[in-house]
Amino acid sequence: MPEKKSTAKKKITSFSLKKDYVDAIDTLAQKSNQTRTEIVESYLQNAINDINNINGKPMIITVMSFKGGVAKTTSAANLALCLGRRGKDVLIIDLDGQGSISQYLGVYDPRAEETCIADVMLNNARGERLGIADVVRDTKFEGVSIVPSSFKFSDADSRMRSEVAPGIDSRLQHAIEDLISVMHFDYIIIDCPPSLGLVVTNAITALDAGNANSLIVIPVRVDGFAIAGLSNTISTIESVAHERRTPVRKWRILRTIAETRSVAYKTGLKMIKDQFPSVDFFNTCIPKATSVVESTLAMEPLVEYDKESKPAEAYERFADEIEGLNG
Repeated sequence: MPEKKSTAKKKITSFSLKKDYVDAIDTLAQKSNQTRTEIVESYLQNAINDINNINGKPMIITVMSFKGGVAKTTSAANLALCLGRRGKDVLIIDLDGQGSISQYLGVYDPRAEETCIADVMLNNARGERLGIADVVRDTKFEGVSIVPSSFKFSDADSRMRSEVAPGIDSRLQHAIEDLISVMHFDYIIIDCPPSLGLVVTNAITALDAGNANSLIVIPVRVDGFAIAGLSNTISTIESVAHERRTPVRKWRILRTIAETRSVAYKTGLKMIKDQFPSVDFFNTCIPKATSVVESTLAMEPLVEYDKESKPAEAYERFADEIEGLNG
């Protein structure tokens, strides 16, 4: 053992470390019965692992709005398909108990017999939950997988509040962290319900499981009700940050169902910019078109149903922006 420590000393001093560092390493070596070399190699390996984990994290995109009818689910689904067709591995997490995006992508279970997001987020009778990897399902669309929802998740907020468990607002974050240690995804898109509560709080805190480019997308239909809905959404984002003593998560507005030539649109947009002067908008604006409604009736994503329509082309540009933000 002495001879081994002597060799280690030569290796350590070759780094020209400060004496304080060497003393600290010696103290750790004595306490752990390890050599200096073993201590340094362990710390370096941990640092390398941390770097690899950061570089390997997906971009998480939480799509949320408390105003219904703003193309939230349509935007989440079509963004996922655009990214998947570009060779990206995309996971959609359906947090809406109505299961709209699950229906849109053809994986909805009307009898709620199969596992879904409820089994990940809610304790069963034995106080157990599944991991996301146990619930992920393939879709028929290239590169796109989904964690589906069903009516089993419709009362999620009340059930989660009744559990009164520590860290309950971080369940999704921890579940995603566990997932990305065993499965690779470039993007994780979370489709939220149009409501307040612990489900949406989980969708916001889940951004911490992603890379530094992760953000919240707020679809806004620029009309007379837009400002109230946007104000509630922003207040929730800020409240979550305040309660957790963390910086406010990044968010950006996606204009949807837009009639850009109308006076109402121009007036509404000015009102939003006046009330929220620091707001960030995506350059992309999704135009209003009957093809969007038709695609939902056909339960087929717009970029598949009518890929040459103006909204479909806009979603491709939206995907371009997301990729640009993700470096």
